[in-house]
Amino acid sequence: MRPDARPLNPEAILEALSRNNVECVIIGSFGAILHGIQLEITDIDLVPRLSDENIRALARALSELGVDEDHGTGLAVIKFLGEMPEFIRSSKIWTFLTESGEVDVTLSPDGFPEGYDALVDEAQAGGGLGSSVLVASLEDIARSKEVAGRDKDREALKKFPVTVRSRPPIPLPPLPKQNELTMRMRGYKSRTGLVLRPTTDRRTGKTVMRWMRPS
Repeated sequence: MRPDARPLNPEAILEALSRNNVECVIIGSFGAILHGIQLEITDIDLVPRLSDENIRALARALSELGVDEDHGTGLAVIKFLGEMPEFIRSSKIWTFLTESGEVDVTLSPDGFPEGYDALVDEAQAGGGLGSSVLVASLEDIARSKEVAGRDKDREALKKFPVTVRSRPPIPLPPLPKQNELTMRMRGYKSRTGLVLRPTTDRRTGKTVMRWMRPS
C-alpha cells in the first residue's frame, strides 16, 4: 500500500466495477480473502479483459470511485483510457488511488503472462461480486504468489492449504532435445521475464527447477 492511499473500501470498489459491467478477475490477497483465507489487505488487484468496450467500462468505474489527482495515476489518464482504450497496453500495471482505496490494474500478473484469458476459465463468481467480476481460483492465486516470490507473498502462502500452495507454479512439458530446449527456454524467458532456477519443493523436499522472477 502506498503511504498516500486512502483506507480501503472493497465493497465500494466491487460495486463500481459491477455497476459498470467491468469484466475482470480479482487476484492477489483480496482474491484469497474471498476464498476464506485470513490475510491483511491494503489494495485490490484486478486483471481486466482487454477489449476496448471493457477498458472504457473500467475507466468509468474508476472515475466514479474518485481518483486522487495529486497522487498515483490521475483522472486525466482515466479520461484518456476512455477515449483511447488501447493505451492501457502501454504499461503492464496501473495504480489508481481512489477515494475508496488503492486499485492495482495488472495486465500480466506473475505466472500468467496472458492475463485475463489465462485466468478466466478457472475463475468463479460469487460473494456479491456481480456477474462480470470474477475471483481467480485459489490455485491460480497461490501460483501467482509463488512466482512473484516476494517476502509478503511467501508469508501469505503459509496460510494457504498445503495442497494448494505446493502446486507447481508453472508446469513444464517433458524435456525435448537439448538444442530445441535451449530455443524454447529463450523464447519463454523473453515473453515472461522469468528465469529457470532450482528451488526446494515444499511437499517432497526435493530440488526442482521452476520459472521464477529474477532477484
